[in-house]
Amino acid sequence: MLRSLDVQQIFLQSDKTERIQQAHANSSECQQRHFESELAKERRALREKAKEIETADRLKVREKKSHEQQKRNRDKKRAGEEIDNAEKQSDDEPGSKIDIRV
Repeated sequence: MLRSLDVQQIFLQSDKTERIQQAHANSSECQQRHFESELAKERRALREKAKEIETADRLKVREKKSHEQQKRNRDKKRAGEEIDNAEKQSDDEPGSKIDIRV
């Protein structure tokens, strides 16, 4: 059988127990919110990094195309100069031109 002093002690301690339980529940919720915020930060960082990588890749492709275009232009110019030089050389040599009339 319970004594009246024991019941009084239980009532007095029940308030403390209730506070501890609330603090524990609040702590769990706080930890969960903190975890969610950290996870959201990581996701944002990964998205930004992916965008940076994508932008860098586009820039590399653009630079490569530009470089290839410049190379093609130089090659065309050199080929044109070589043809002009060959024509000039053939014009300068005696007997290089034959004028045929029928």
